[in-house]
Amino acid sequence: MTIRQVAQAAGVSTATVSRVLNSAPYIAEETAQAVRRAMAEVQYDPNRRRRSSKKSAQTQELKVGFYVMELNPTGQNPAYERLLRGVADAAQEYKLDLKFGFIRTAEQNAVEQLRAGNFDGLILHGLPPNDEESRPIRDIPTVWLLGGRQRPGWGDQIMPDNDSIGRIAAGYLLGQGHRDVMYFAYESAWFYKVRVSAFQSAIEDAGGQVLSTVRIPSRGDVLRDAAAGYFLEAWNALPKKPTGLFVAEDWLLAPIYAAAAKAGIRIGSDLQVVSCNNDRVRLEGLDPQPATIDVHFDRAAYRGVQLLNYRLTSKSFDDRARILLEPTLVLP
Repeated sequence: MTIRQVAQAAGVSTATVSRVLNSAPYIAEETAQAVRRAMAEVQYDPNRRRRSSKKSAQTQELKVGFYVMELNPTGQNPAYERLLRGVADAAQEYKLDLKFGFIRTAEQNAVEQLRAGNFDGLILHGLPPNDEESRPIRDIPTVWLLGGRQRPGWGDQIMPDNDSIGRIAAGYLLGQGHRDVMYFAYESAWFYKVRVSAFQSAIEDAGGQVLSTVRIPSRGDVLRDAAAGYFLEAWNALPKKPTGLFVAEDWLLAPIYAAAAKAGIRIGSDLQVVSCNNDRVRLEGLDPQPATIDVHFDRAAYRGVQLLNYRLTSKSFDDRARILLEPTLVLP
């Protein structure tokens, strides 16, 4: 499959597809989503040409599938492009025959599609099927990338250290002199509970207080459209106003900035912000720029392929592994 076929399937130009693949700024989220869906539909592998030139010199490539099982319920997925690059780069280095795809977990034949691929190993990202449904593929070595609403019941996992994320956010705000703070996220994913617990503990250990932990329901458009309202409702309900704010993901910043401007809250002076993901597209146009925490999606993807390759070439241990990657603070 070619980039031209992806462009035709998505209804965009080849230049737009290239920009999405390279995480260029100023790409509308709807356009990026359309390109990603088209890539999965036509099974486009951006690394195929580079691999094919070396394939003749190899004996037999292990066949690996990288599948996004389902986007998160908000429709926002800042990790996908960086995961794609990390997986593709590592697969080329380890000479793996890589196939990309997208499967909705809710589909009745989701597991059958993975089984039918005759893969030696799987790299998965998104919502896992339940324990009963997943039985036919549990014998395939599998590595899950990042966290989701549910913990996967089998396979290894590469993910950011969510405890460190909470503590880094707290450390930044405390270092800026803020002792009265709030936290803003959506409620469904288990790992956000880890983040807020670590954040709250670090703040309280330093003599500060978390005045509000806002958890909004994750129901797609409802969440996106209502995020500003949830923020203002929580803000107005506080008799004592926080001076620092930790936002769980960068994509939530735009509605919060808009709501703050409407209410006369000056971001940067009345309220200092730190968020998470280092999703540069989401940070474009925000003034002032917030601090953000980079969870290194591409590095997680690379390590995931590295771990899977070890599973495929070594039988030295049978225990499941969960590897946590240390995030880093990116100053504005």
